[in-house]
Order: sequence, then C-alpha cells, then structure tokens
Amino acid sequence: MSRKNTKLISFCRGEKWREYEPLSSILEEWYGKEAGSAEIIPHLPDAISIRQALNNIVKTSIDSDNSELIRLKEDWEKIVGKDISDISTPKNIRNGIIYIEVANSAWMMELRNYSKKMIMEKISDLYGDKLYKDIVFVPSG
Repeated sequence: MSRKNTKLISFCRGEKWREYEPLSSILEEWYGKEAGSAEIIPHLPDAISIRQALNNIVKTSIDSDNSELIRLKEDWEKIVGKDISDISTPKNIRNGIIYIEVANSAWMMELRNYSKKMIMEKISDLYGDKLYKDIVFVPSG
C-alpha cells in the first residue's frame, strides 16, 4: 500500500490513528491480507501514461476546428508575411471556412480582392489540399 493512497483516520473512543486505504482495508478484513489484495486488482482501472491522460483531456476539451485554428494562428505570419499578419488574424474556423479578422475595411477589401487566392494556395501547400474550402474576411471589433 503506497503513501499516496493512504489516509490518516482518527477513530473515536480513544483508538490510535490508523493509516489505511479504505477499500483495500475492508477487503483485507473480509478475505485476509493476501486474498484481499488480490481481490481489489481486477477492480482497478488500467494504468495510462500522463501524456495519454493529457491528450485525452485535450481531445475532449478542444474540438478539431479549434485545434486547427490554434495551428493556423501559430503559422499565420509564415503564411501571409509580417505586414499582413500585423493587420489580420485568424478568428474562427467553421465547416472548412476560415474567418480572418482584419484591422479595417480598406485592408479587408485589399485582401478579399487581391490576396485571397494567394493565401488559400499557401494554406493548401502548408496543410494539404481540400482541408479548407474558403476564406471570409471580417472587420475587427
């Protein structure tokens, strides 16, 4: 029995402190020390690594669109360059459509009319074809 699984329990009626893990202690009292320990093993969950546990948590808390958005934000300057990344940022991905927030309407028109195709090509080159269907530029705010 490990220290992490033990608890100190105080009993009334002047009994001394007793260290034990409640379930195994009960099973040991019922079946004896050897059989009690063997009885609890089938009821314990399978051990997993900390990495696997964290990956499971991340998978359930971040859906695939959000994880793609995080990746896209990290690579945004590499995709569009410093000047455009200073005035724009990926804000959302929904149903294969990337929503890019742009600092002002003049830049939004510039990006929509002249740079959209180039940005889509760079994203396709970086992440693979057919991952994203379209880009929509939206004003910030």
